[in-house]
Amino acid sequence: MAVVSVLATNQLIRAGYERAVAHAGLELVDDGGAADVTLRSEELPQSSAQIDLVVGEGTAVLTVRSLPNETTWQAALQLLRTLLI
Repeated sequence: MAVVSVLATNQLIRAGYERAVAHAGLELVDDGGAADVTLRSEELPQSSAQIDLVVGEGTAVLTVRSLPNETTWQAALQLLRTLLI
């Protein structure tokens, strides 16, 4: 299973992101832990995760740094679907 980290300065946004991760059925990593996918708010710098998903007002930007394995790719897509619904 792919591991997701959540980065947001606003606690309400962070809680919403964490809920989306749980709803997508993904594992949430503690702060500072290694993650396959990072879900972050747009005011924060890029992460070092293989897939970086940035959600802003009316936008979602997915950055893929290298070809992910099938599990990581499916996790990122599931998270994106959850956020867009």
